[in-house]
Parts: sequence; structure tokens; C-alpha cells
Amino acid sequence: MDTDNFFRIKTNNLPPRKGRVLISEPFLYEGFFGRSVVLLVEHNEEGTLGVVMNKPILCTNDDLFVEDNEHQITVGRTYLGGPVETDKMFFMHPYNDIPGRLKVKNGLYFGGNSTVFNEKVMRGEINLDHVRFFVGYSGWGKGQLDSELRRNSWLVSETSVEELLRINAGGMWKRYVRHMGTSYKNWLYLPEDPSLN
Repeated sequence: MDTDNFFRIKTNNLPPRKGRVLISEPFLYEGFFGRSVVLLVEHNEEGTLGVVMNKPILCTNDDLFVEDNEHQITVGRTYLGGPVETDKMFFMHPYNDIPGRLKVKNGLYFGGNSTVFNEKVMRGEINLDHVRFFVGYSGWGKGQLDSELRRNSWLVSETSVEELLRINAGGMWKRYVRHMGTSYKNWLYLPEDPSLN
């Protein structure tokens, strides 16, 4: 088998940008990124910031409130967002009335004032099922992501708020791979550990 052609990304004609996702190639083994779907929260000439959407982590009752600077923030579904600043909590949501939020795409925002957010949660104005919390984030320096794309480490895809907030994390990578068409159907049947093949 010509493995170079087998794994070559044939349809990656979308450039990375805010609001799109990166889908890892099946044997990308860089810790946090194995079979990951990464939402790009920011992308510009200085670099890229994203969060891994499909690596859930368990929270105990003691984790229900996490300090965010000087404030407490109510935590719901929590994910390992990436290897950068893993001592901090970040959140993503569909609420456009949180001061300081960063718009990722229509109907989807990143961060904002945690005090206002928490007050709205306590008043029942926010549905935590529609919020994602992240420990850490993923970051690329200037030109780094472009280099990884040239090495065929990632597919770039459009996505919707519905997909990001409603799809079960366990099946997210496979669902996005299926969206990319028949060129990638073989990815779905590859073992996560290539030594098992």
C-alpha cells in the first residue's frame, strides 16, 4: 500500500479561520490531539487559538465551582481544551448578552464576564446543556498551523453551532470524518494504535 497517498488529505481546500474545525488525521499522536476535533476560536497572522471539542473529563462535586481570577463560575460539561494554560478554565456558549464575550460565529461565543455568567446561571437564564467548559486551550504560533496542514496532520471543515453543542463527544471525530466524503472513509476503520493493524 502507498501509505503516503493513503493518508494524503485530498480535499483540504478550506483555509483555517475562526469558527471552522480541525479534524486530526487518524494516527496523529501528539497527546491531546489524537482523533480530535478542534474548534478554531481565533486565527490571524500572529497565530491560532482553539479548543478540543471531543475530550471530556470527569468533574467531581468539588469541581462544580472553579475559581476564575477572583470569581467562581458554575461548571457543566467539561473538556480538555488543549495543552496550554491547563490551570485555567474557559467556556463557550450561545449567549450574546455576556459582556466581554468573543464571537466565534453567529450564535457561538467564547468566554466573557464570569460574574455575569454565573449570576445568569443562578437565575435560570442559562441552560448549562448548551455550554462547554474547557481546561486549557490549544495554541499555534505564527505559521505553525500552516506547517501542520502542509504535513497533512489536519482536515479543515465548516461546522454549525448545532453540531458543536449537541453532538456526543464520543462520536464527534467519526461524524466529522464522514462529512468529509468517501475519500476518508478508510480512516473510520483504522485502529487507534497502528501496531494493532
